[in-house]
Amino acid sequence: MGKLLISSALLIGPIWAQYSDLVSTRDGNQLYFSSSLRLRGTSEFDTPKIFRYTSAFDLIQQPATSNEWLVEPEVSADGSVTGYTATFPFECSHTFCDTLTPAPESGVIPGVKIPHDPLSYLIGRLRLSRDGKSAMVCCGKVAVRTEPKLVNLATGAVVDLKGFDAIGDGRQALGESPGGSVIVLLINHQNIPFLYTVGKTTELHFGHTPILARMSRDARTIVYEAAEAGGRYQLIVHHAGTGTEETLQTGPPVPQVVRGPAPTYFQPWLSDDGLSVLFLEGAAGSTSQQAFVQSTNGSGLRQLSKASNVPEGVNIATLSGDGSLAYAGTPNGRILRVAVASGNIDEISGATPQLNGLQTVAVGSVTWVFGTAISDGTHPRIMVGDREAPVISAQPSLVKFQIPWETPADKAVEVRLAYGPPPPFESVLTITTATINAAFLAQPVVSSDVLAYHQDFRSFVTPSDPAQPGEIIHFYMSGLGPVTNPLATGQKTPTSGPLHKAIYPPICGVPLTGVVTVNAPVRFAGLAPGYVGLYQMDLEVPAGLVNADSQLGCSVPDPVYGGYNVIQTDLYVRVP
Repeated sequence: MGKLLISSALLIGPIWAQYSDLVSTRDGNQLYFSSSLRLRGTSEFDTPKIFRYTSAFDLIQQPATSNEWLVEPEVSADGSVTGYTATFPFECSHTFCDTLTPAPESGVIPGVKIPHDPLSYLIGRLRLSRDGKSAMVCCGKVAVRTEPKLVNLATGAVVDLKGFDAIGDGRQALGESPGGSVIVLLINHQNIPFLYTVGKTTELHFGHTPILARMSRDARTIVYEAAEAGGRYQLIVHHAGTGTEETLQTGPPVPQVVRGPAPTYFQPWLSDDGLSVLFLEGAAGSTSQQAFVQSTNGSGLRQLSKASNVPEGVNIATLSGDGSLAYAGTPNGRILRVAVASGNIDEISGATPQLNGLQTVAVGSVTWVFGTAISDGTHPRIMVGDREAPVISAQPSLVKFQIPWETPADKAVEVRLAYGPPPPFESVLTITTATINAAFLAQPVVSSDVLAYHQDFRSFVTPSDPAQPGEIIHFYMSGLGPVTNPLATGQKTPTSGPLHKAIYPPICGVPLTGVVTVNAPVRFAGLAPGYVGLYQMDLEVPAGLVNADSQLGCSVPDPVYGGYNVIQTDLYVRVP
């Protein structure tokens, strides 16, 4: 029998990278970012929060509730003013949460008293000027386009930039004139870029339609990314004073996109003086991206991270305002600080697992956690509450283990995973355990739809090799709950001796027409011999079915709340 890895019903939480939205001060001495991770040993929410790094990591803003996410931190050049965007992607009542589409968003600037507090009623994402005197609320997901609002933080005055939008995410879109007036990089509804300042707009003549743009502090240099359908990604520098442009880099072909602009590829970040741009690009001989820096005059291309020191590649990076330091996040959760001049790399946070979801939450059952960098090739240590869980197998993105039988049912517990030297952060998955949380399991080597073995275990039940009426076929399952003759946590089910039957076995049937259902007798349901925490259900295929691909429905008793929970799968059967 093969290794069973896939569930027909996964419990998936929000999936995100370990770190996002990196931004730093002008001198690079302060790094800000958003992360759902926790500082090790704390009891923070598992949702995105705002962190800062100076010589150590600090949590500077925690959500007020578990359904609030804090994202996209902003910081002035000198670090005296910080802000972020608060968003509420879920609305929760009792034990149920509904996804809000679009999610409400608003900007927050802690510690700054703005007259009339316009940020409290403006919808969108916060963007902060480098001098910390102005903010823009833009880029909201409440519509295809959200017209930006420009806010004077000293007076609370709001300018409605009607007919315009930010370019892409709107970051680094605010500059300053020699007299101190704010300058804003915008795009109109015809995709024509403009500079706005003190009630005046100046049209810019880009050679291509931008999907993302970064502007220098004096608004004279703009680096933008173009991704025109049928073409290739381009990273282009535009000189606002002369209107001239040069292509700095050409990337891979632009993927086909059904709706909206293509995703960013280069993820550029510009120094305050506009002389240097940091970007990500696939390095020669590698499928992952690495960090590069280049002068905006086209010279001085340098690769900051390489396969030799960052083999996993880089998925996010930022550049300090003075261009002296770069910070990079990697897919396995490392944060790197790079001295641009020397190329020296310091690891300020080591590899950190990101837990994204759990297959089942039933006590005693085999389950698996999936995520990013959750194994380094060895078996990690998994804690379910205060109990260590037996690990069965481990891959970089999936670790199979058993939820200990001693774990309290119907209680909120935290799942933690660790290996190697402990990094500053940890990913914690908060689950509510269950007595029963049944699911069919599939064999991925054949097909995610293959859920059963033939009676003699010779092969899988498939559309081309269906089950016969009267045949006993075998399903593998998780989460069927307590059994007779209980076993110890981590103990394989014996292949001989008394059976370990489910105390609350499923009741199964196959619908024919209307409300008519044919009973499918369950001959055995319980722990599968030779496995840890894996369940087996032996079912007799009923006669009289009329569809070769029938729907098998199984009602699983709920011993805590009463009633039944129904799970379904395809049943491939030979018909006349």
